[in-house]
Amino acid sequence: VHGRLLVLNLSGCNCLSAIPEFSHFPWLKKLALDGCGSLTHLHDPI
Repeated sequence: VHGRLLVLNLSGCNCLSAIPEFSHFPWLKKLALDGCGSLTHLHDPI
């Protein structure tokens, strides 16, 4: 049900270690990752 997702707020997701490719979300304008202390990998082209 992502439709035309514009904002994805994953702030505070401490268990999140990687962000997948977001080509499925071409309308995504903002990705919030504040407080994601375990995040070590972002898929290009983020």
